[in-house]
Order: sequence, then C-alpha cells, then structure tokens
Amino acid sequence: MTVTNSNIEIINPHLMGVRFDWLKAGFITDIPLLKGKVTNQHAALSTDGIIILNRDDEQLYTAFKTMLDSRVMKYTDEQIQHIIQVTEAKRNTSEWDKYTESILFLCQLEQKRRTLEPPKKPRSWLQRLLKKFKGKGA
Repeated sequence: MTVTNSNIEIINPHLMGVRFDWLKAGFITDIPLLKGKVTNQHAALSTDGIIILNRDDEQLYTAFKTMLDSRVMKYTDEQIQHIIQVTEAKRNTSEWDKYTESILFLCQLEQKRRTLEPPKKPRSWLQRLLKKFKGKGA
C-alpha cells in the first residue's frame, strides 16, 4: 500500500514519509506528533503509532524506509530486543559505525511504536492529510 506525492508517502499502515521542512514551516499541521513537534532530524512518532520518516534527505529516507519496511517491522519483539542489546554492546568499540547506529535507532523506534496505543477510531488526521495533498505534486 503505497500512496505518494512529492511531500507525503504512505508506505504501510505504520510507516510514512513526510518532508520535515513542511512540518516545521507549518504547511502540514494535521499530524499529531508524540512530542508535539519534530525532535529528531530523521524520524518522529505520531501519537497513534505511525513512524514518520523525514523525506528531506532522499538518500537516507530511502535507506531507512527500506530497512524498516522490509526488515525491522517484520521482526518479533524478541528479535528487536536482541538486536538492541547486541548493537548497544558495540558502542565505544571499533565495531560501532553509522550502519550499527542506524540499526539501533530504527529498532528502538519500532520498539517504541509498538508500545503506543492503537487508535480506537479511524485516523481522521490521516484522511484529512491525504485529502489535502491528493494529486498535488504527484
């Protein structure tokens, strides 16, 4: 299920990409962010458990989207916990690199997403957002 235009891409029910510059500028206001605003330059969580990746850096966005959608989101809770433990043990060693740091970040993000309460009613904010941007910049 991929819905896309130049500003928003919905990859699956728990993962989407948005240009954070648009969020920060106030052009997109419909997304209920967990901390009320974007606090990380790469990803954020909505209050109802959607990971929102930053589309401003297309190369990093594509890498994170692929890693989450095809790998991390398919892992069990136990697998994610194991990966977090193994990668955390690599901190301050010669094995610590950007890839390891990225895997840790994405696994922690997915672990947090799974702890959020799913919405009791349809995500009306998502429907409004899609309606607003339908056909724009596609």
